[in-house]
Amino acid sequence: MATVDRRVVSICHTSRSNPHAAEAGVWTHPNHRGQGHAAACTAEWANLMRPTQRVLFYSTSSSNTSSQRVAARLALQHLGCLWQLSRAAGPVSLE
Repeated sequence: MATVDRRVVSICHTSRSNPHAAEAGVWTHPNHRGQGHAAACTAEWANLMRPTQRVLFYSTSSSNTSSQRVAARLALQHLGCLWQLSRAAGPVSLE
């Protein structure tokens, strides 16, 4: 976690894990975003998790530009995109 004046301003935790992989989850207080706290916390999370020999992941959505900047700041490798199917709102034509 990152603190400013003894107050927690950002945290990184393991949001999902199994014996083979772990995913980072990060949160930063809105008043402290854009200051590098999330990237620093995520980097430290990776340092702590690396000895577990798990594959480490950081996920973000295409609409979360702040989270994408964290990934860019850490020079993380892009692995791919997830797509979600949902029902169409109305009738669907297959023509």
